[in-house]
Amino acid sequence: MHNNSLNSRFANEKDMSKLLNDAVGELSKLPSVGRRTALRLALHLLHEEPEEVAALAEALVRFRRDVRFCARCNNLTDEEFPARKSRIGE
Repeated sequence: MHNNSLNSRFANEKDMSKLLNDAVGELSKLPSVGRRTALRLALHLLHEEPEEVAALAEALVRFRRDVRFCARCNNLTDEEFPARKSRIGE
């Protein structure tokens, strides 16, 4: 789908379904994602298999729920007590 057809097809947010508009609104909250890019992403997801979209959604939920900064090294981790990394030469 070309930019012009996207722009003309959804030029007015009133023409979009509420669910599409909601998805675009949420995606456009991501850094560097404007409404046009969010619309492209939402339409791409619409064409994907439901299982693929569910896998993406679940991966994002697990990432947000389980990943945090390690208190010792400040790296991202999903382990409760990450193994201590040894330095070369120790």
